[in-house]
Amino acid sequence: MLRQARPILHPVSRKVIQDSVLERADRMVKFLESTGAIDPVNIYLDALWNQ
Repeated sequence: MLRQARPILHPVSRKVIQDSVLERADRMVKFLESTGAIDPVNIYLDALWNQ
């Protein structure tokens, strides 16, 4: 049986973050990576640190 992914919760309010917000954030991150404003490795490590 396949399990459904759990919704992503805001770390403070614990409210579910809507898919549209996650998609918008993903587009912004990709844009910042493409302009060289941020380093993709730092994002990955930061995401691991904040799990």
